[in-house]
Amino acid sequence: MKYNLSIAFFISICLVACVKPNYQLNNLIPPSNLQATVLIQDTTKTSPSGDGTGKISLNLTCDHAITYNVDFGDGTNQIVPTGNVNYKYTNQGTNTYNIVITAIGSGGLITTMSKSVTVKVNFSLPSQFVSYLTNDTSKVWVSASSMAGHIGVGPANSYTADFYSASPNQRDPCEYDDEVKFTKNPDGSFILNIDNKGNSYFIKEAVSFYGFTGGGEFGGCFPLVIPANQILRFGESIPPSIDNVVTTGYQFVVPSPGILNFGTGANTYEVLLLTNNMLSLRSIGVDGLAWYQILQPK
Repeated sequence: MKYNLSIAFFISICLVACVKPNYQLNNLIPPSNLQATVLIQDTTKTSPSGDGTGKISLNLTCDHAITYNVDFGDGTNQIVPTGNVNYKYTNQGTNTYNIVITAIGSGGLITTMSKSVTVKVNFSLPSQFVSYLTNDTSKVWVSASSMAGHIGVGPANSYTADFYSASPNQRDPCEYDDEVKFTKNPDGSFILNIDNKGNSYFIKEAVSFYGFTGGGEFGGCFPLVIPANQILRFGESIPPSIDNVVTTGYQFVVPSPGILNFGTGANTYEVLLLTNNMLSLRSIGVDGLAWYQILQPK
């Protein structure tokens, strides 16, 4: 009798263990009825693209949405939990952007829509800045490899190379042979041409970002064709509210692949210092760190 009871108990355990769990998805409701309203600051009949500040306000509503992800169409993504956000475009001139809005619901279910907006930004660089950068026509810059600190790394929430500062000529020679040419066009636009001698250096964390494999402990040099006559987009930079920030208050965006002298995965470069003999830049790499570089005229 004890033997039979034991067998029956064992069989019942097996039957329970073999029953597949029945997961219920009743609580996972996809977002629906996504609506977006875009208001451009101070539009008029004669200025439908706004007052030149580049400022817009975005109001989002959606049933069963937990949060929103907004791609503003200029390379910036932002999480918008409340559905309301103010944003400022910085690209000079009147430009049309395709804003892509993704409503995120429970279980990661999403609903997506897009909205087109045309915004005007009245922006011009100081004449001295342009003169230093381009010599009022064109100017070639190269890495200031013989200068201490010509390449540096620091946390994204500071403006100092706290983690690493290169000694003179310490880096891979591939990082030092690029020629960076800035050209001012008669219409006021700016062109970038980079002669990388057929190869560009990538930091370790950015090697796969650019589609390569391999490299050394800190990165490596890989063959790369950089497009000619890349159009630069200049705008104002907004430094964080921290002490001892030295910056010109201007930045520029390099089109894909976004490389300037060496690759970190960044394409936006803040101009920290610009004189006739020095160009100091800061960018945020794919590793989430602030990368610094100093260039000098060829």
